[in-house]
Amino acid sequence: MRVLRLLLTILAATALYAEGFVRGVVLDPDDRPVEGARVRILAPSGSALAEGRTSSEGAFEIAARARGTYSIVADHRGFARLQRAVDLPSAGVLELRLALAGVESEITVTAARGLVGLSEAAEAMVEARDREGFLARPMTTVGHAVEASPGILLQQTSAGQVSPFLRGLTGYQVLNLVDGIRFNNSTFRSGPNQYLAFFEPSQVQRIETALGPSSSQYGSDSLGGTIQVITREAPFGLSQRVEAHGDWSVFGATADASAGSDAHLSLGTARWSWLGGASGRRHSDLRAGRGADSRHVFRRFFGWSGAEIGRLQDTGFSQWGLNTRFALRPRPNEILSLWYQQSGQADSRNYKDLWGGLGGLQSALEPQNLHFAYARYERLNLGRLDTLSGTFSANVQGDGSRRQSLRQVRTEITCRCHELNSQRYVSNVAPRRHSRQQKGGHDQQRQVVHGNIGIAQRIDDYQQRDHGCQCVS
Repeated sequence: MRVLRLLLTILAATALYAEGFVRGVVLDPDDRPVEGARVRILAPSGSALAEGRTSSEGAFEIAARARGTYSIVADHRGFARLQRAVDLPSAGVLELRLALAGVESEITVTAARGLVGLSEAAEAMVEARDREGFLARPMTTVGHAVEASPGILLQQTSAGQVSPFLRGLTGYQVLNLVDGIRFNNSTFRSGPNQYLAFFEPSQVQRIETALGPSSSQYGSDSLGGTIQVITREAPFGLSQRVEAHGDWSVFGATADASAGSDAHLSLGTARWSWLGGASGRRHSDLRAGRGADSRHVFRRFFGWSGAEIGRLQDTGFSQWGLNTRFALRPRPNEILSLWYQQSGQADSRNYKDLWGGLGGLQSALEPQNLHFAYARYERLNLGRLDTLSGTFSANVQGDGSRRQSLRQVRTEITCRCHELNSQRYVSNVAPRRHSRQQKGGHDQQRQVVHGNIGIAQRIDDYQQRDHGCQCVS
């Protein structure tokens, strides 16, 4: 009889697990139930496995046929987003206590590949920034999300581009990930590069940075650390009825006379979801502090230290972006995700080559565009495996520049009023690089170079006109 009872208990437990219900309650800081809070269970890749809403008693019950460590997320208007790690199938009733807006806990999926956990429990130093923080402080580029973080330094020579240094390393010594997919490719420059700025800020839901080497988890390039960009999700519905959600935001700033807007629309049922969005913004020339620029070309060439220049010429740029996501749950333990994004910059110029120091005639960064897409299939509880996933991705980038600089020659022009050196004008058009990266079971990379053109123009005739001064060479 004892053996029979044991067998019946095991069968009952197996049936309960097959049913796969996750139960819990959501409370506010005063232990009162929170009604209407949205509770989701996310895979380490960020895909939503299941979701539900709390009742008037703050209770929730979500069907999730999964085992292993996942993220459970609870959010409600007026409260900070709560995200914590949970082991499934969980025992007992989960108690999720929401804090008031402004206080939140951090979960990392970057510090350990394929796993989720608390940031403070990770061996590597981890920083995480969510979309709520992006809206509170609009960013010029996505790279500015990690600004002022411990161990991270930003190098910026153009208003529309930024290169993060993680523990003193940058370029292809820092690994960039997008939803767990490698964004680095063989055409990345070894020095500081701007490729993280290809992401339009409205396309990003969360950014995580892990300091220190993690090449054993993600492969080469992760010497200084890893930056993971988690894109926006498409929320599922709670039933077979189509639910529609949307958001629209605008921003403006006085420092660079900037303004922009983005809008997103999502549709979904309990089985499928879709998200579409578009964004655009314009940043004008940046106003220098107290109207002075210590690196201005007038200071370099003429020693003019008291120049009141107001705004920094040629620091303005425009950026736009499109993105869409489709997710499908063929079965309760399967999920298929499709993501595509496109973004581009216009009128971006390298300020350090112009008025910011070198005094060049032009230093245009064009083209600057990105096409990135991936398809991912995930299967939970496949035999002895907790999760099995396969990913295919395509990464197409356009990166080019056009420079026309000044170079000193020995010819000297002497004027009766003053003396200055003549200049030779050299114009170079850098090659445009397009790279494509595909992922199945391995990486395939291809680089196509369009228009490797070098143009040199020399001006030998000089005229100096300064209040009627006559110049003699």
